[in-house]
Amino acid sequence: MLITRDDLASFLVDLDAAVEAPVVLLAHSMGSHLTMEAFRTLHLRAVVDAVVLVAPDIDTDIFLCHARAMQPLPNPFVIIASQNDRLLQLSALVAGQNERLGLNPDRDALGDLGVQVVDITDVSGNFAHMALSHNSDTIQRLSRVRDALDERVE
Repeated sequence: MLITRDDLASFLVDLDAAVEAPVVLLAHSMGSHLTMEAFRTLHLRAVVDAVVLVAPDIDTDIFLCHARAMQPLPNPFVIIASQNDRLLQLSALVAGQNERLGLNPDRDALGDLGVQVVDITDVSGNFAHMALSHNSDTIQRLSRVRDALDERVE
């Protein structure tokens, strides 16, 4: 997966040059890890206007290390997390780690970095990892990110 980070970086640079609209990067699960690697390696924050990480399957300490090095982060930078995400619980177990960012994010540390956390534990049910595919409340919350960007552009 990490071998593609340079390709993601090139794609985002090309996309930014080709469109005048805000660029919003939505990454799911392991794609969040790839996204952070591309940002960290190539300092892409200038070409992306907003980032949404859904059920990010990335070690919390690694994310915090990357995010601190990349300040300021795109605004908004949103993490959608759920304590009910059984796939992330399994991922943490397999990795021998206590947490994944999408399970129980450190709100204090993230808030200091300007990252917004949307906790969907109460609405995600048994399919937290795939919350976007079946939950209208989560989709509505995501549309607010786009609305905020549209207001900034106008």
